[in-house]
Parts: sequence; C-alpha cells; structure tokens
Amino acid sequence: MNLVAGKPESTFVVNTGARNQTGISNFGKTLSRALPLLKRKLVVFWLIDRKRESLELLSDFLEAIPDAEMHVVRNMYLGTEKKFELYNGSKMRASIEKNGGRSLNFPEIADRVTDAMNKGRLTIAKAIGELSFGDRMELERWRDECKTMLSEVVDG
Repeated sequence: MNLVAGKPESTFVVNTGARNQTGISNFGKTLSRALPLLKRKLVVFWLIDRKRESLELLSDFLEAIPDAEMHVVRNMYLGTEKKFELYNGSKMRASIEKNGGRSLNFPEIADRVTDAMNKGRLTIAKAIGELSFGDRMELERWRDECKTMLSEVVDG
C-alpha cells in the first residue's frame, strides 16, 4: 500500500493465484479500507475454469473484498463458453453482472506457442523476438484478442 500511495499516477497489476485465500482473509479488510483513502479502486479479473472450486474461491474473495469491481474471465483453453455451465447459469454470474461486472472470455492460444514459451521460459515480449515466424503470428493474434477482451472493461 505504501508503493500505491507513493505513486498516485500509476496503475498497479497484481497477479496472484486464486488459492491466495490466506492473504485475502488476513488483509482484505485493510485493503478495502485503504483504497477509498487513496482514491483508488480495485478492478479484479477472476479467471475461472469449469470446476466448482473456482466459483467457491470467487465467493470467498467477494466476501473478503466486497467493493472490488469484479469481472469473471472464462479460460477458453478449457472449452467453449457454453461449456462453463456451472458459472453461466449461476446466481454468482447474475450478481456480478447486476453489479456492473462483466463475464469475459480469455482467448486460447496454440499449444505449440505456450509449449515453446514454457520450454524457453520466455516472456511475451521476449517470445515476440525469438519464436519462429508462424508462432509469432499466433502470439500476435492472441495478444490482439486479449486486448479486445480487456478493452471491454479497461480504457486505453
């Protein structure tokens, strides 16, 4: 919070696993109290799979930090949008969308690209310069789809 307070012009991205419930439980109320004082809002992109556990963890998160702007992101690597039946027909989805949140689809990328990136421990920026031409084109396609998805929620 000191870092956020010291850089009011900056946007911060925190990438954490959904299983970070201990941290959320311990510090969620403190974060919720601090954000209005800092004139900041917390925008959350909650990536889900098709299992019940991801929705249960989302419910726990919302209980700990109820004022977060919540957007649920279905991971298309795991199947088409309609395969996310647990979420699609849930009260959770209705509640999130009623409160202004969005249900988004995270695009799938070709396995050959993720395999090459994982094997070489490549960041996206580094992969753009090192992957084969076809793999770079696939990575660029995926980045464009991610940008389109995020632009539904985030400006610029």
